[in-house]
Order: sequence, then structure tokens, then C-alpha cells
Amino acid sequence: MKEYKHWRTELDSDNILWVIFDRADKSVNALNSEVLDELNSLIDQIPQQSPKGVIFASGKDNGFIAGADIERFPELANINQAITFLRQGQKVFSKLEAILVPTVAMINGFCMGGGCELALACDYRVALEDDKTKIGLPEVKL
Repeated sequence: MKEYKHWRTELDSDNILWVIFDRADKSVNALNSEVLDELNSLIDQIPQQSPKGVIFASGKDNGFIAGADIERFPELANINQAITFLRQGQKVFSKLEAILVPTVAMINGFCMGGGCELALACDYRVALEDDKTKIGLPEVKL
């Protein structure tokens, strides 16, 4: 499988493909166009691996996915660029939802916005039961 800047994959001995999100040069996993482009490409390669299932997990100790990278919002010059970014995420998550093998989101810590959308695109979600686990769509308050 191709190498990625923000994602890594591991096929375990049970033929389960682990997809680990570990945003390069950031302490928190957040989604931007580059991350979504890589995920889109990665999803296209999953059938070639013929896994029994796919598990999405975080490479960060502090959480799953914080959502969209709000530091990049000022770079959006107009409403059309914002809509393009939103549609990019929807396209990738729809493709994830269509994977023919079972998919699982392994949630630790926060799982917000686009992270929650990614988790909902999976067939199953497993979350740690602790005070740090928060799942939601906070963008409704923006």
C-alpha cells in the first residue's frame, strides 16, 4: 500500500487492516483537504488488500479526530471554497461508508465534527468509556 504523510496502515495476522490517523507535525488530529485527499486515495486501495475488516484508529494519545482544522478556515477566500471543502469530506465519507467489508471506528478521547462524521460512516463504533471521551457535532454552535 502507498505511503502517506498523515495515515499509516497495518495488516495484522487476522487479516484486519488498521488505518491509523496521525496528523504530521500536529499534536491533534484535524481534517483538512490534504488529509482528506490522502484518505480518499487510501480508501481506493483497500480492496487490493482484501482485508476481512478495517479499523480506523488514532495515532495520537489525546483523541480520535477533533474535526476540521479551523486554523485553515481563514484561507477559505469565499463561500464556494468552503462548500468545496465540505463536499470533499462528504464524498470521502460516502466512499468509506460503501466499503464492502466491516469497518470500525476505535474512538479514544474527543471525536468531534468531521471525526464524528468519519465514525458514523463506519459500520461500528467502539469508544473508551471514560471522562475524556466526547462525541459530537459542535459546528452547529459556530
